[in-house]
Amino acid sequence: MAVRVVFDELRARLPDAADDPTRFATALRDATLAANGAIHAYAMRHPEFRGTGTTSTAAALLGDTLFLAQVGDSRGYLVRDGVARQITKDQSLVQKLVEAGEITPEQAETSARRNIILQALGPEPTVKVDLTHQQL
Repeated sequence: MAVRVVFDELRARLPDAADDPTRFATALRDATLAANGAIHAYAMRHPEFRGTGTTSTAAALLGDTLFLAQVGDSRGYLVRDGVARQITKDQSLVQKLVEAGEITPEQAETSARRNIILQALGPEPTVKVDLTHQQL
């Protein structure tokens, strides 16, 4: 559902945003927010799916700039010359602990709390979408 909604929403919004990087990034963010709304609404109508959710990293290219919209801990990487470099930050408890200086990145890799995400598409009516861009 997330893939379908993001794709359909982004395709519908692109004619108005295809020449402006700010509007393009906003369209990608809004498409991701629409997916959250669709998943949340579906779960509210179907009690057996309450609390269901998914992480998401959606990517779209405008010219030579890659835009990413992320919710959760699905990572975006840029691979150049056989080397993968992470270009997104996890929306996770251990990422926040690393940023606060409470644990090291090495400790985060083995932490028992490394799979605790702070948000996902669906469980809550609203989410904060992290936007990233990278010139290719």
